[in-house]
Amino acid sequence: MIRISAGWKPGATVLKPASLARFVMPGQDTHFRGSVLRSVPMTRATRELLRQALELPLDERASMAAELLESLGDAEEDVDAAWASEISSRVASARAGEIESTDWRLVLERVEKEVLGR
Repeated sequence: MIRISAGWKPGATVLKPASLARFVMPGQDTHFRGSVLRSVPMTRATRELLRQALELPLDERASMAAELLESLGDAEEDVDAAWASEISSRVASARAGEIESTDWRLVLERVEKEVLGR
């Protein structure tokens, strides 16, 4: 499991799967398990519900997942607005010279070493 919060500070750039990133508020403490992004912590009751849901047949799990994702649509507008604000703030900070940038090739090398083990 990779925890984003380890060494992470609010305002830091975090890479997330594009399909999940739209549901995460800037600064929200999150972690990945496989390719799934979860907020922490999950209540005991929620973990039990998840355990039960994972025992369902594939078609029922898919239907449940679709319903749950659809239910996030209302929250998506708030998340989009929060990300737009965060992006504007980061661009303004970059243009004002208030943040240090790193060449993308160095970032790529670091990802290859730390994440991909190359």
